[in-house]
Amino acid sequence: MAPTALSNRFINIVAAAHSAVAVIDTGIDYLHPALGGCFGPQCKVAFGYDFVGDDFNQSNINPMPDEDPLDNCSTSAHGTHVAGIVAANATEMTQTGFIPFQSFLGVAPQATLGGYRIFGCAGDTATTDVMTAAIYRAFDDKADIITMSVGGAGAYTESSDAIAAQRVSEKGVYITFSFGNDGSQGLQTGGNPSISSGAMAVASVDNLHAAQFYMITPNNERIFYLAGTAFGGWQSNVQSKIVVNNPPGTPNDGCRSPTLNVTGAVVLYAFNNGDECGSAVRCNLAAQAGATGCLIYNVGAIAGSSTIPSGSISMADGLKIIAIVTNNPSAIFTFTNSQGLAPISTGGTPSSFTSIGLTGDLLFKPQISGIGGYVYSTISSFAAEKQRTSNAYATLSGTSMATPYVAG
Repeated sequence: MAPTALSNRFINIVAAAHSAVAVIDTGIDYLHPALGGCFGPQCKVAFGYDFVGDDFNQSNINPMPDEDPLDNCSTSAHGTHVAGIVAANATEMTQTGFIPFQSFLGVAPQATLGGYRIFGCAGDTATTDVMTAAIYRAFDDKADIITMSVGGAGAYTESSDAIAAQRVSEKGVYITFSFGNDGSQGLQTGGNPSISSGAMAVASVDNLHAAQFYMITPNNERIFYLAGTAFGGWQSNVQSKIVVNNPPGTPNDGCRSPTLNVTGAVVLYAFNNGDECGSAVRCNLAAQAGATGCLIYNVGAIAGSSTIPSGSISMADGLKIIAIVTNNPSAIFTFTNSQGLAPISTGGTPSSFTSIGLTGDLLFKPQISGIGGYVYSTISSFAAEKQRTSNAYATLSGTSMATPYVAG
């Protein structure tokens, strides 16, 4: 199964409706050919609004709205990825920089999209008043479905965006909101405004396969990895040994500067829930010590280092590498910039990150799940350049991805 595609039969059923789907997010790079390449009434991205402008961020919450919801300046291209899950058509791409690893369709490729930009280029803040305004504007623009993969803490339904969702849904608009990615924190971890009684709160299940880069072991076996978003993965075939801590896999593995000689090598660290640091700290410390790459196992998507290639791998593959290196510390691995379709061992099961209900009001949430773990979709050309990937597509995970899947 293609990473975001459904069976042709189901796609035809959905496409027949020609629904208008409003995407409230970071904006959309509608110049992407898989998203139509234009903006306006005759385009796939036919309507929308920019509520904030490029410079809106945590330090500057003074919005500069305009009529153009284009996002080609955020490094995540979150809204473009979401839009692609809903309605991309990447089946006949020939333009350099936009040829996917594998041709695919979004869930409803003939749907019309609306883009509502509520983040600036930094992508670090969205305010409740702006989200509320976007919900009402999408309703006024005659959207059939409103999807928003944005949320924050809040157990009760009194916020203005949650109330807006309730009011709009009462007028017949279908609303999907992401429930959140805090499942590791236990019960009642869903976010606002998905707790609104008017919204369908969406949980995530993992995909069966994922488009991933791979490395090759000395035994000529492929190990797939997810490239870090801060710098990207390996840009060409590179041969290197791998250094692991002794003992490996201890708590906070890699949260301090390496004590081993990692110069010219790729380092491998374990990720454990409750660790005091994330991938960026680990991989940047490794880079400062002279490492040329960084791998972290037992974790999903990572940011990684901003200066060296980084990637994440499964627990099983991490332990496999440790066994090889323990047996032969000089073993040479080949890191490639090629992709393959990797099987996901947890495919079809709830994603480890997906938040769990109930709400503070004791509403039963989330009500539905979609494919949100390991989803391949469109990103902007700007994000592709920043992530050092040759084509404007990426594999991301989160209830952010499951929500547009359900919306489609």
